[in-house]
Amino acid sequence: MVAGIVIGLLQIPSYLLADSALGTSSSYISLLYFAQKHFTPGLLDRNPVVKGYSTSKDLFQIGTVLGIMLGARLSIMASGIVFTSTVEISPLVSFIGGVCLLVGARIAGGCTSGHGISGIARLSVSSFITTAAMFAGAMGYGLLFLA
Repeated sequence: MVAGIVIGLLQIPSYLLADSALGTSSSYISLLYFAQKHFTPGLLDRNPVVKGYSTSKDLFQIGTVLGIMLGARLSIMASGIVFTSTVEISPLVSFIGGVCLLVGARIAGGCTSGHGISGIARLSVSSFITTAAMFAGAMGYGLLFLA
């Protein structure tokens, strides 16, 4: 509960300092924009996917992703826990899964946590509907397949 309250309260400095909600799904499109700007600038004007993803808000999201990765790494190092897995997933399958998640997040206008945390904090009607549908789907799945 405390972590949820803290994440909710982090919306305030996020809007005050970066004029942006907490979220990360747009950061991948921003990275694509900056990569295309440096490697294939002639194609930039013809790529509708990356138009509008070069603002300071988008750089803030890239910083957020890097901070999440660094924080997770530091947390693992501080805990002293060694994580092992008996399930081996190939890098290709992991990459394909990540691309599928990214495409789904872009189609939905944000990821599940983005709608649930940032969207609801902004009182977005679509985020209330999306979050309710996510919970209803998860509960329905649990009742049908896990009970």
